[in-house]
Amino acid sequence: MTKHALRNIPDSFPKLALAAGLATALQLAGCDRGNPTPTAATATPTIKPEAVVATVNGHPIARSALSPQQRGPMPPAMQEKALDDLIARELVRQEFEQQQLANDPEAAERIDTVLRVTYSQLAAERFIKSAEISDDDLKKAYEAKYPPGQPGEYKARHILLSEEAEAKDVIAQLQGGAKFEELAGKLSKDPGSKSKGGDLGWFEPNRMDPAFSAGVAALNNGESSSQPVHSKFGWHVILREDSREKQPPSFESEKERLRNGLRMERFQQHVEQLKQAAKIERKPIAPPPAKPAEPSPGSAVGAGQPPALPGGAASAPAGTPTPHP
Repeated sequence: MTKHALRNIPDSFPKLALAAGLATALQLAGCDRGNPTPTAATATPTIKPEAVVATVNGHPIARSALSPQQRGPMPPAMQEKALDDLIARELVRQEFEQQQLANDPEAAERIDTVLRVTYSQLAAERFIKSAEISDDDLKKAYEAKYPPGQPGEYKARHILLSEEAEAKDVIAQLQGGAKFEELAGKLSKDPGSKSKGGDLGWFEPNRMDPAFSAGVAALNNGESSSQPVHSKFGWHVILREDSREKQPPSFESEKERLRNGLRMERFQQHVEQLKQAAKIERKPIAPPPAKPAEPSPGSAVGAGQPPALPGGAASAPAGTPTPHP
């Protein structure tokens, strides 16, 4: 396998194919290149005998190398296929080490990238699992997410119009005895509710445009707008038909969800602290496009010759949406 063969491995070949041998390969690369490399354990990791699913040339492969789906019950043929894939990856990994392909700068760079990702994932998982969340923390998070007295659900209709004057005219017609459903069917610009007489059904306030929800909350059940309500969608005339309280989920049913959320918040705070304490230098990801070279007085271009076309032999290489109510 040449160093260029690394580029020809198909995408279907699992990206963790070389993971088990990264430590040793990286050590080999560091011996010859003399450049600083990420710290990695050089010894083969200790795997409990009961966790070994295959051994290739004396190197054990852990069951954890299988995907979560492959670790479950599978037909014998699928089990054999999964083990064959692991063995093939291990053989390629061993060949990678034997031929010292980590000496190739491109390979070393890819190894460094994989190690950075793996180390950061392991560190993040360890931090999140170890973050201690007290019951008081959980109760505060629950009360913040489900404050007492928060609005429940509303049942309403609306007529969406393009101009304020149109909305005011509709309000005048309603006050004169016109039927809300009939005007909605004739005039509303909302295709989703127009055919239903403007009916929006039951909805929670936070699912609608804030201005629209405020307009609904300002009405009593059975009352329609006396003034048009303006949102980013246009001008609304609203009929609030009913309302009801919605019971939040119990604290016990939400504890684990809240705990996971708080742990993630703690981790984000930890990352910000690491950033503040670190010395970080940023550079543009993509360099600016190279400027074309200025022709010198003695060049062919300066002597009246036409410039080379781009690509020719003489050319130089270029360096959560708010639903519509």
